[in-house]
Amino acid sequence: DHINGNQTDNRIENLRPCTQRQNGMNRKKTAGYSSKYKGVSWSNIDEKWRAYIVKDYKQVSLGYFEDKIEAVKAYNNGARIYHGEYARLNKI
Repeated sequence: DHINGNQTDNRIENLRPCTQRQNGMNRKKTAGYSSKYKGVSWSNIDEKWRAYIVKDYKQVSLGYFEDKIEAVKAYNNGARIYHGEYARLNKI
C-alpha cells in the first residue's frame, strides 16, 4: 500500500504491508458521483448531502446534512473510526 496514495512514489517509507481490504480503504474517490468528495453524495429524494462509508463490504450511512462540508467532516470522522490508519481523508 502506498501511504500517500501516489503509486509512483515507491520509497520504502511510503510503503506498508496490508490486506486487499485495507488497500481498498486507502483508495481515491471513484469518479462519476455528485460530489468531488469521497463518501459524500447528493440525495435527490431527501434533498440533502449524504455521508456514507463502506465497512466489511457493506455501506454504512453516516447521516444527511444540509451543508456539503458538514457531510465531508462526517465522512472524515467515520473514516478515522472505521478505517483507522488506512483512512483516506477528504481535503476541505
